Amino acid sequence: MKEKYKELKLKYGLPEYSWLNNEFEICQIEAADFLLKDIVKKITEKIEFYAKTLEELFHPESNIAAMHECDVFDSEEKKKMFEVFKRLLHHHRTAMILDLNYSEDAYAKHINTLFKEWPKLRSDLSTIIGKTRNCWSSPISSNDESGYFG
Repeated sequence: MKEKYKELKLKYGLPEYSWLNNEFEICQIEAADFLLKDIVKKITEKIEFYAKTLEELFHPESNIAAMHECDVFDSEEKKKMFEVFKRLLHHHRTAMILDLNYSEDAYAKHINTLFKEWPKLRSDLSTIIGKTRNCWSSPISSNDESGYFG
């Protein structure tokens, strides 16, 4: 698989294998027949995970954790969070279109685009997730003790 990736890297100017592997665990890909397609699938799995996490914060419904976490963001932070969500969904939907219309060139272009955009997305996600994590170590005020307990 690494040999096939080296060929594709040279052909399309793709990022280093080690970077992709560190970020998206592409070493788990077994076959090399549709390597770029499989790499985009691995990337999309991660994007989908974070998009669903953000979506729960926007619409917590009956998810107790999300209900508590969404309250730590003010309206300006929620706007920024929605911009991150939009960027994630744009990449997710692009991957869906690529899946419907296979083109090795298009997959390579998408990987290169994500290579450029991922560091900022990762940083923004880290800030958001860090804030949700921190809310669990803060004392709960009497106003926050909401929820249904039977």
